[in-house]
Amino acid sequence: MSQVYGLPVLGADTLAASRVDINDSVDAVRSHWAGVALPASPANGDMMYVTGAPGTISFRHNGATITLFDDLTVAHGGLVARDGAVAMTGALAFGGNKITGLGSGTAAGDAVTKSQVDGRKMHVALPLGLLNATVNRLFFASAAAITATAVSITVNAATTSTAGNRWTIQIRNVTAALDLLAAAFDTNGNDFAANTRKSLGTLQNTSIAAADVLRLEFTKVGSATDLSDTLCVFEFTIATS
Repeated sequence: MSQVYGLPVLGADTLAASRVDINDSVDAVRSHWAGVALPASPANGDMMYVTGAPGTISFRHNGATITLFDDLTVAHGGLVARDGAVAMTGALAFGGNKITGLGSGTAAGDAVTKSQVDGRKMHVALPLGLLNATVNRLFFASAAAITATAVSITVNAATTSTAGNRWTIQIRNVTAALDLLAAAFDTNGNDFAANTRKSLGTLQNTSIAAADVLRLEFTKVGSATDLSDTLCVFEFTIATS
């Protein structure tokens, strides 16, 4: 279909000589069509404006009518506006593609970014009760891949100790050949304050796979005061791909 008007028909031109120019001009006009409903037999290249409410603009391509604007009564004709002026009216399928460059969510109903999910800290608390001898206890079984971020101990009553009296507390990954997770904390002459969180130190080998099992190992040396009503708190983040 022609996209330009034919040459003007002059007074001396015959109808036969002007037929091509006339047909080109008619086709160019027809390709920009307007009416209260879509034409019955549009041709490829037709741009069709339906004037009835809500008003649509369509284009004919390869034998199919493609709607470009489905509601001319709203801003942007119902298309998603880059400035957010038009709200979605249905589910938006991404076909397995990613949303990139997303800002961090701040309000209820906002989408969250991967960095927000990765940075969300979770906690598991294990009440240990009274610790007064060597103890090995299963501590945590991971249901999914996670990253350990901190391990701490809290006791209900303050302890007293002297040189040579100490506690050694470790968290180990039983599944991963007893890899040390929490560095040992030695209280030699350094007591626990009551109801005060005490870190077990810098973590090592913090990547924990699904189904890995952690174990707490406690060893008391000498006659130092027992650890009364002990609580161990394990902190981690979800390790998303």
